[in-house]
Amino acid sequence: MQSIIGGTAGKVWKLLEKEGEMSVTQVTRKLNVDAFTTTAAIGWLAREAKVIVSRKRSAAVMYL
Repeated sequence: MQSIIGGTAGKVWKLLEKEGEMSVTQVTRKLNVDAFTTTAAIGWLAREAKVIVSRKRSAAVMYL
């Protein structure tokens, strides 16, 4: 499972680098992965200080 989350973290980072700020839902849909894997990957990136996660209205958004 850790390799799946790590691989997804790389995909999330590349997606945000290319397209800019996105919500968790947008990332999940664009990468076609389940919500658990997406949020775990975002947590991985946040722990490494590679993304910034904030709240905009009722959604969590992230950006580099």
